[in-house]
Amino acid sequence: MFGMLACWTLSYGQLTAPFLESFNSTSIPSGWTNNTTDPWKFGGTMGYDAASITDHTGQPNSTYAWLDGSGSTNASAPLVTDSINMSALTNPELTFYLSSYNLTYASSGYNTFRVDFYDGSTWHDSVYVHSGNLTNWTKVVVNLTSYTITGKCLVRFDINTTTSTTAFYNDIAIDDVRVANQPTCPEPSNLSSSASTSSSATLSWTSGGALNWQVEYGALGYTVGTGTKVAAKSNTNFVLSGLSPATNYDIYVRDSCGATDKSFWVGPVNVTTLCVNSMSGTYTLNQSLPSSATNLSSFNELQTALNTCGVSGAVTVNVAPGTGPYVEKLTLQTITGVSSVNTITINGNGESLIDSGSGGNYAIVMLDGADYITIDSLNILGYATNSQFGLHFMNGADHNTIRNCRIEVNQSVTTSLVTNVVFSNSATSATSYGDNGNYNLLENNEIIGGYYGIRHNGNN
Repeated sequence: MFGMLACWTLSYGQLTAPFLESFNSTSIPSGWTNNTTDPWKFGGTMGYDAASITDHTGQPNSTYAWLDGSGSTNASAPLVTDSINMSALTNPELTFYLSSYNLTYASSGYNTFRVDFYDGSTWHDSVYVHSGNLTNWTKVVVNLTSYTITGKCLVRFDINTTTSTTAFYNDIAIDDVRVANQPTCPEPSNLSSSASTSSSATLSWTSGGALNWQVEYGALGYTVGTGTKVAAKSNTNFVLSGLSPATNYDIYVRDSCGATDKSFWVGPVNVTTLCVNSMSGTYTLNQSLPSSATNLSSFNELQTALNTCGVSGAVTVNVAPGTGPYVEKLTLQTITGVSSVNTITINGNGESLIDSGSGGNYAIVMLDGADYITIDSLNILGYATNSQFGLHFMNGADHNTIRNCRIEVNQSVTTSLVTNVVFSNSATSATSYGDNGNYNLLENNEIIGGYYGIRHNGNN
């Protein structure tokens, strides 16, 4: 055993299998137990090679459980589930997704990840062990049918950090932990999209063994099972039609082995349909209303429309008062058609944009080469203790105006990785030189918290 569990004081509720834990919160799941020496994290961004890893499903506002490899050397760092009632399962298995991306420092060794299982009376150590590079999320399946279940069960995820001087680069993560019966209809794999039009997407996947499938789709971040389902007779170059232009979709697929025998959903693959028209004129942004020709239902939809379709005239977006907060991020890139005449104005009307905590860049609002943007009277809020910028200018973001906004990040941090307003040529550093932005105006804003209030880096 890597660590002595007996020295803990454990207090359990109970999970009832089948269950799925997707870590959709920045807090440890209820009833789970974290170690105190090197605790697992829920939210934020891993470091080094693993900084590019996002939530396995790609869902906004969702995250994963991960351990910083730079913790104590040669130490055990267990994360233990709540107790699990498995009495309803006849062929139990544990599945989860594992990330251990450390390609750059592969020659220096890896931390060791392992899984232990408690059958109600006895711990079975090392039912799964991994030490090595995993560039992408990898599904792990642990067959539990050989164990005699005598009571409430536990699963322990443990990482043993090595004494190697550079193994601290190896951050490890898990996501989508499931305990359920082994499926009688195996799930498909390798879901991908090869092309899209303004109203369709072309999909392919590898069958789990069925000859019929179901495809489900919905707006980015929707809850699988609540979307639109269509039957598919082919798993190669299947054309999903009836989509809306310039819209960001999540798409899932599952094998259909019979009328009542379906596999688990696999996905999503994210598809953005092409534009029919660029933006011009006045729009509302109201998450309480569906998307339409004049209403955007999220900042993400606005981001997609501007970055994908561009503008053909001046654009004004009015966030509807009383409809927030909006738990998202906003990244605007180089926008086709924008100019000193064809400007873009976002009137926040006192509503709040709160950091979703999802992976990728650190910024709540990023202007990445975006020009002629005005953001007025929007609260930009985040309270993370690491890896968070309130407002970020980079890649020549010029002629932008930020006025009457409240930009607030954590006030108690001691790292520059939490900064309020930053001009930096890196998505994950506050101190990178470059042509980050010129002719920008910050006017009558309330700037609260951060290691730096404003950090402006020039070319050198």
